[in-house]
Amino acid sequence: MLTQKKTLSVMLSILLGVGIFNLDNAEARSVSPFPASLSNISAFRGQNNVSYYFYITGSKSGSVWGTNIYTDDSNLAAAVVHAGLLKDGETGVVKVTTLPGQSQYTGSNANGVNSSSYSNFQGSYSLAADDGGDNPVIAAPGDLRSFRGYPGDTYLFSLTAKADAGSLWGNNVYTDDSNLTAAAVYAGALSNGAKGVVRVVIVPGQDRYISGSHNGINTNSYAVYPGSYALSNVTGDIPLIPLLGSPENPIDNSGGLSNFRAYLGGAYYFKVKGAKIGSIWGSNPYTDDSSLATAAVHAGLLQDAQTGVLKATIQAGLSQYIGTTANGVNSNNYSNFSGSYTLAAADGSLGSIPAITSPLQANYSVGQAFSYQIVATNTAKKYNATGLPKGLSVNTDTGLISGTPILTGRFAIDLQAINDSGTSSKTLVLNSGAISTPVTPTPTPSTPQASNTADCLLNWAEAHFPELFSPANRPTEQGFGYQYRFYSATNTYLGILLGDKVHLLQLNKSTTPVEVGSVAQFKPLSGCN
Repeated sequence: MLTQKKTLSVMLSILLGVGIFNLDNAEARSVSPFPASLSNISAFRGQNNVSYYFYITGSKSGSVWGTNIYTDDSNLAAAVVHAGLLKDGETGVVKVTTLPGQSQYTGSNANGVNSSSYSNFQGSYSLAADDGGDNPVIAAPGDLRSFRGYPGDTYLFSLTAKADAGSLWGNNVYTDDSNLTAAAVYAGALSNGAKGVVRVVIVPGQDRYISGSHNGINTNSYAVYPGSYALSNVTGDIPLIPLLGSPENPIDNSGGLSNFRAYLGGAYYFKVKGAKIGSIWGSNPYTDDSSLATAAVHAGLLQDAQTGVLKATIQAGLSQYIGTTANGVNSNNYSNFSGSYTLAAADGSLGSIPAITSPLQANYSVGQAFSYQIVATNTAKKYNATGLPKGLSVNTDTGLISGTPILTGRFAIDLQAINDSGTSSKTLVLNSGAISTPVTPTPTPSTPQASNTADCLLNWAEAHFPELFSPANRPTEQGFGYQYRFYSATNTYLGILLGDKVHLLQLNKSTTPVEVGSVAQFKPLSGCN
């Protein structure tokens, strides 16, 4: 073992003055940097030695106290310029670590920013370059308007779910002024009154928000709004909520169907309790102001007081409706009415509403181009996909989802296909490779076990060189041809490029990767196959 360690140490020695490849576009985060609107670091006071990541634009303007360690009321935009992490006007991500208050802060002039001295302040922070890490869970804000403008970014929030905490607009995707604690109950991420953590994906503003009813909460519809979010549990595996009127989520009957008159040819599903008493006109088709409950008995689909789910297809108005007596119900004659419907048993058909037929699961790799085509019947005029992770977007005219994803996770995407008859939706589950293929860690240094050679080699390195690779048992990420792991305790990456070359990289030393050998060279040392 000493011979093995000496051999590896020699191979790694060239690396100790260098470090990690630039991860500006390659980091495999699962939680995004915070927006600049949250960069008042004093709000995080007391969370000592916790690291947070922020989008920030450097500025020479702003008050700063300290050098290397700053008072936590120091302006972050000015502090990052003072520290040499960003230039004036340059936008990037920085790492902020909260620290206890200091008895003395020493001012200095650096990079065009004058920092002042101060003594005995309650809270501090230090700064470092972005290393691709994840943000921790933070307390939930009331709504998410301050996160607007970061579509695809993902955050974890702790909260106490409360059904009556505030209003909601939308279904699966909500306006960003919708109350987050109520949305957690509506979405099924937490039960009412439960404390827990939810995952939120920031969504671009939508042309419309569809109302819904779920878990005892009714949400509202809305037109164009500039910001949105989607919400799930931490693992992203709770089912999305089918649209009201779909076969999976029928509408509670509220009388007639005049409000659906514009959706000609569309088939909608209703939960109906049959009733012999009620006014109807026609004999399937019925006028669209005819009672659904009474028409259901007249058509022989339900008995009086029997409850069931029926399909109503929206039809154009007729010049004549012929009344009949059937199943104990008398229907009336009428002429020249503006809207109609027909009733039938529930069969899953959507009429002329587009039905999505494309596959409902897809895998992607962080840092690699991805595309997925929404396919639907009945000539959809528009498409949508909400809840996409950072790096992916949808062309609402063609239904093509494409881009280069930069976040790991399991994302339930609400697909929609829309035409004049209505909207249908399906759930597409997107999985990143890092989540869908978890690593099996090495039980002991002498018996490396893993699902593949890369995992085996990484496990072996962790067991034999903890001074470089800790904490151990990190997930193996993929991106830009690498299989790699990040070790936060030493700011170190160990990666295998294209299944062949081993690279070691230390953020504290450099931004350039160094090749330290090949997989073939390390196999005899590690015992990996």
